[in-house]
Amino acid sequence: MSAKLDNTRVNRDMQTSLQEIIQHLMSVDGSNVELRLKFDVTASNGIPASTVRAVSENCRTLKVDDFGFEN
Repeated sequence: MSAKLDNTRVNRDMQTSLQEIIQHLMSVDGSNVELRLKFDVTASNGIPASTVRAVSENCRTLKVDDFGFEN
């Protein structure tokens, strides 16, 4: 299952998904629910080196499994 969230209302959309979908699935006896968060970013002028550095450092600190930047 995947859903596109409104990036101006992420908190609301996540809360709604949690209440209306995920909690039901988690309540099923013997269920194993795995949640993932994915970001796809396109920047027509590129991403500044300072932003790449900050995001990369934050990802390492937050123990993000898979992150990277493409040119």
